Amino acid sequence: MTAPKVQTYLVVRNNYYHVVIRWYNNNKGFKQTTKSTHLRADKPNKQRAEAKRREIQKDYESKITLNDNSMLVADWFPKWYQETESDREESTNTTYKRMIDNCIAPYYREKGIKLCDLKTHDVKDFYNYKTESGVSAQTIHRYHAIIHQSLKYAVNMEYLNSNPSDKVKLPKVEKHIANFYTEDQLIALLKAIKGTNLETPVLLAAWFGMRRGEIIGLRWSRINFEKRSLTIDGVVRDKRLDGSKTRSLYYVPHTKTAASMRTLSMPEVAITYLKNLKNEQESRKESWPTYNHEWDDFVCVRKNGDLIPLEYVTRNFPKFCLKCGLERLTLHELRHTYASLMLVEGAHIKVVQVLLGHSTYNLTANTYTHVQQKSKEPLTKKIDKIMSKVRSC
Repeated sequence: MTAPKVQTYLVVRNNYYHVVIRWYNNNKGFKQTTKSTHLRADKPNKQRAEAKRREIQKDYESKITLNDNSMLVADWFPKWYQETESDREESTNTTYKRMIDNCIAPYYREKGIKLCDLKTHDVKDFYNYKTESGVSAQTIHRYHAIIHQSLKYAVNMEYLNSNPSDKVKLPKVEKHIANFYTEDQLIALLKAIKGTNLETPVLLAAWFGMRRGEIIGLRWSRINFEKRSLTIDGVVRDKRLDGSKTRSLYYVPHTKTAASMRTLSMPEVAITYLKNLKNEQESRKESWPTYNHEWDDFVCVRKNGDLIPLEYVTRNFPKFCLKCGLERLTLHELRHTYASLMLVEGAHIKVVQVLLGHSTYNLTANTYTHVQQKSKEPLTKKIDKIMSKVRSC
């Protein structure tokens, strides 16, 4: 269907250029409105006002096309994604695009529902269909995040009068209780991890409770051996649109949230290990002709200089735990192990919140309600106490 014609022209009102917009609104006849350019007519602004008129006309042509009764819901989701893409992180965009292209848009395209006809039950039917197909409640909530945001945008842009997803009741997500190691299990793990490709990422997770992207994103320039501290102010990510998680690693110079940007004190065992690691890397840089210098400032690199892929750590760490005869654990659950051991040793939960980079106190408190507090010793001494047992083995 041909897009309705939008007519625009300039007028002067109260010594300012205004744009008059006139268009045909489906079967409701012609509508008209006026927008100010905020450009004075007694100044040489005629060309700028014309440029503004063309910009407004293009915007309204897009709106009118969308408001036309032929617009399908399946066409709306990709359009919303494209118009708001710059507002989101690249990793989020990758997830959104995959869910829209593979799940949401195909479902609604088969249904043939128009945007103007979308009802609450149409949204609920999609969630029910996916649930019956074996999709988890957590994934349904992710679908809902996309659908709700996109339809809210449609309301804000006056494409819809109300958001059909507002009243949809979502399935309850069971609270995940994270697994974690005891002190003895952690010691056994750290003894076994020595000399493997996983050693550095695992040690950083155990010492500092860092997230996966923070670990791989740690840079030498952010480690201060004199002040015995390291700063977390960036992450490595891998979810690019090309789908490769090993060849598309990239660094983001900021953290998940403002609270995630933090400076942590290093225990003596970490200082010793990292100094030795840095010397080894510097030596390899000089002796290996094919050494990859792209990641020279990064701590977690392979012997040839390649950055250790996030996916490699995620996939291989649980396997390593089982191979060692330990309970299966994810790398992120080492973060929980770190926090749990700190709390068991008497650290205040507010301090643990800061160490983990949680945005709120409640997030930390709700996650670790199962951990009881015992004492108030300095945190770095607690880590040294545990790690000294590893060194003596």
